[in-house]
Amino acid sequence: MQPPKLSSSKVRYWSDFSRVFFHPRSLVQLSELQLSPEKASFDDWHQGMELFKAIDGEEDFLDNHVRPFIEECDLMQGFQMFASIDDGWGGFGNSFLERVKDEYAKSCVWSWAPQSTPKPGLSRVRALLSAVFSSVQKD
Repeated sequence: MQPPKLSSSKVRYWSDFSRVFFHPRSLVQLSELQLSPEKASFDDWHQGMELFKAIDGEEDFLDNHVRPFIEECDLMQGFQMFASIDDGWGGFGNSFLERVKDEYAKSCVWSWAPQSTPKPGLSRVRALLSAVFSSVQKD
């Protein structure tokens, strides 16, 4: 059976477009990105690392957002994570995975990094980072 077509009158949330039903506790809003204008671009790897460290320092990120799901599992098989690699989300994801590996050393971790080809308008630094990370992925 085909799902009905989405229209602006039927859509309430962005997740309606993905047609995936998320658990209400699985979405974590990072208000730090909304409150600080210097983090608005979020293009730097180190910005992401610093954001994760700040959030993890204020509240234990794994204990509050990951551990409740793990405790509900009968047999946890591992973690999967999608994050870009050449912007702030790459740094955030890297810091998060380091923390996961510290807490759950014997768990399997799969990390996926979707990447597109560099666009002509990219800065030289972003294009270079993109090229470096794509060559690392191929090895």
